[in-house]
Amino acid sequence: MTMKSNRHLLIVTIYLTLIVCLVIGAPSASKGDKTVPSHLNKSNLFYRGIYKTTIQALGQDYAKGKSPIGHTKDAGDFAPEGMGAFYVFDNEQEAQDWGRCHTEGTAIKTYVVVTYQYTPKAGLKTKSFTSADNNWLSFVESNYASTTKTSPYDIVEGPISAPFRDSNGKKIKVAYTKNGKLVWQGAFITPAALKTLVVADIKQYSVASKKGSSSCIIQ
Repeated sequence: MTMKSNRHLLIVTIYLTLIVCLVIGAPSASKGDKTVPSHLNKSNLFYRGIYKTTIQALGQDYAKGKSPIGHTKDAGDFAPEGMGAFYVFDNEQEAQDWGRCHTEGTAIKTYVVVTYQYTPKAGLKTKSFTSADNNWLSFVESNYASTTKTSPYDIVEGPISAPFRDSNGKKIKVAYTKNGKLVWQGAFITPAALKTLVVADIKQYSVASKKGSSSCIIQ
């Protein structure tokens, strides 16, 4: 074998070795990825499922081109009692599932999904949780326990929680979809935050089942 042939063989061997290393060492997408994205720094579409209602019943408050005018003052994951928040999903299917699951088994057989165009606004105070870590858990627990009725934030984003009960009473844990992923939610708390959302579309859906469903997106 000539020196030229040896050099060619060496180059081919190195090339094949690099390919094998890249294939073996390449990171693979994890089905159980325990993070959610952050959406608040750029324009986006968000979705809100409103159960047991119709487009007609919602009236002009949900007309295209309008911003939400308010929300309940109930305690939630990202805002305390007396403050409340306007919650949205980043996935249209999750909003549909939410509306369907909370409508099935009730007298009203329709629900609505509203699509919002979100546009960031400078000067708003935001908070982002990309995972359900201890900081997220402490924040969520504090909102359900708080009596301050105030929030230091305009908008908060992060994973949805799911309450459960053990021998010590009601607790908080993170909620997962049936394929093991976290569910993102955005909480728009203040009037200034609500103005960053504008209705882009609104759709009405009907449920087929007369019985309550156990197939909601969060467990």
